[in-house]
Amino acid sequence: MIVQADKQEKVVKADKPDESVKAVKHIAVSYVAADEVLDAVYEDPKHYNTEADVEFACNISEKCRGYVHRINDDSPDAGKFSTFEDGGDYILTKQHGWIAELKIKTEKH
Repeated sequence: MIVQADKQEKVVKADKPDESVKAVKHIAVSYVAADEVLDAVYEDPKHYNTEADVEFACNISEKCRGYVHRINDDSPDAGKFSTFEDGGDYILTKQHGWIAELKIKTEKH
């Protein structure tokens, strides 16, 4: 049996001596409403049909900082959800006419 720890100190067991094992630490997250997000990366976003789908996608991504819910308008992505990341030059704000809701990811402690 091989025991290996990742950088978060979580220990897992491997069945075979040469098997590469990475432990995934699941951190409980929640999403809080925001009026504005600074320094966002929002380029060619993937769109999701439901809030549950976008939250799942954001939960499993270390880079994801939150998500946007688009208004129901005449656009092809009306009413859909999309994620954004940290580290860009974009400002997301509810003052943009196309944003119905803006949520940021926070860790539950």
